[in-house]
Amino acid sequence: MFGWNMADSIDISHWPPVDVLISFFSTDFPLPKALAYTQIPTRPPPMSINSLAMQSLLWDRRLVLAILDHVGVPTPKRAEISRDGGPRVPRPLRKRVRRELGLVLPGHKAKDEAEWGEVVIPDRWKGKQKSYVVPKDRDVILRADGDAIIVNGVVVEKPFVEKPVDGEDHNVYIYHRGGGGRRLFRKVSHRSRLS
Repeated sequence: MFGWNMADSIDISHWPPVDVLISFFSTDFPLPKALAYTQIPTRPPPMSINSLAMQSLLWDRRLVLAILDHVGVPTPKRAEISRDGGPRVPRPLRKRVRRELGLVLPGHKAKDEAEWGEVVIPDRWKGKQKSYVVPKDRDVILRADGDAIIVNGVVVEKPFVEKPVDGEDHNVYIYHRGGGGRRLFRKVSHRSRLS
């Protein structure tokens, strides 16, 4: 086990070799550095209990929800407002999710993605996809009475919750009928450890 200071401040070539790596998602966790550590060519890669590469998908709520919908995990009805053009996922990770889950991730496509062939959903996930379509748009319209928003023609009545795209941004708001809202408070403690 080595602690936060080593992971954060010491070059990966000086991290001790480990047989098994467990890491936990956190805002300040040096994920790219940890990924590089697992790929040092002069060492056998450690067994990763939880995939470092897949953890980067947790940074975008749209990706997490798309995967949950695809594999049949119940999620709340929602609407998505994306003003950034959608999630940006590295090419190798887009390809891995497509191969392992049979899912084309939303957002910016890889330049050669059209040449990757047909998407094949593994038997394990077939038939589990959520049937309702999530309304998506760049803009949201507040209904005249102020008690609903309209996203791509779909009306979402209050009360509803607004969450930012960034999975580590905990500025979550609840909006109530008749006006008013409330920001949820979250105590933050983010020191992580590598094991």
